[in-house]
Amino acid sequence: MPRAVCTPLVFNIPGDRSPSYLNGKYRVGRVLDDNLILEPYEALFLYFTGRIVPENAHYRSTIAILNAFITDRDDYDTFRIYFYLKSKGMLVRRDGRVLMFGKKNDRKATHPLRVKGENSEITFEELAVTAPSLYSTMDDEGDITLFATARADPVGETLYSWPGKESVHEAGGRFYLDPIPGSEWLGSRFADKVLLTDMEARHILGRETGNSDADGDAAYGVYEDLVSRKLIVRTGFKYGANFRAYRKSMSEHAEYLIHVMAGTDQWYRVSRAVRLSHGVRKSMIFAGMHAGKIEYVSISRILDLFSGE
Repeated sequence: MPRAVCTPLVFNIPGDRSPSYLNGKYRVGRVLDDNLILEPYEALFLYFTGRIVPENAHYRSTIAILNAFITDRDDYDTFRIYFYLKSKGMLVRRDGRVLMFGKKNDRKATHPLRVKGENSEITFEELAVTAPSLYSTMDDEGDITLFATARADPVGETLYSWPGKESVHEAGGRFYLDPIPGSEWLGSRFADKVLLTDMEARHILGRETGNSDADGDAAYGVYEDLVSRKLIVRTGFKYGANFRAYRKSMSEHAEYLIHVMAGTDQWYRVSRAVRLSHGVRKSMIFAGMHAGKIEYVSISRILDLFSGE
């Protein structure tokens, strides 16, 4: 009977299928001396789809064969996403937690898909360096979510003037202005005054206001950059983000939600922000320092990686 080999296991190929047939049909392994030489994920894919059977009966169970080839949770999650791609007929090879895949008519696996667990750590530097890119996550219930990243360039079209620092008054640790016609984009009304946010007050006064820390300084740096891009920048608190930003006017919906990444974050927080932004029809943008300057990366969900085929 024809055989397949994935060290240390040997598999039989049932029926009238040959090593060359499996190699060509499923785009796995390589044929050597009439044997199909497989990588662990390739062997698992063929086993779980009923194309090969272990010679040693001990390994003819889900638990035994997973223990033979899978080392830990990250490895298992990566395999499950590999299995998803292979089930779509893709050419796939593994490079750590990156799966290189080729679509059905591709000759080589050249498209990277980066695997992230729910609680995996992520930095803005990683997002910036790899964008544009594809990410995938399998949650604890086995559902797979796909994400696309891209460099972003949020730019507005507003032409507004900021009031001078002499117009700002402090009371109770907060900063206020008298109402100014045409400045509805600034602050919020309280009694007969306009209550400024800490970011707005800091921008006008040119100094720190309220409590400041590394995260706050990073957020303020992004705020200043967004303002310089002629965007109206408001709090994004109710959307779970640092800011929401309008390109033209607050009479329309904010186009962007911006989350500032000052250090290491967890992937589930990124996923949560992206899902929420889809629900409110806004672009989710992550901001941070890269190559000595503030840059932006957008992340969106992909409902079907293969819908264009």
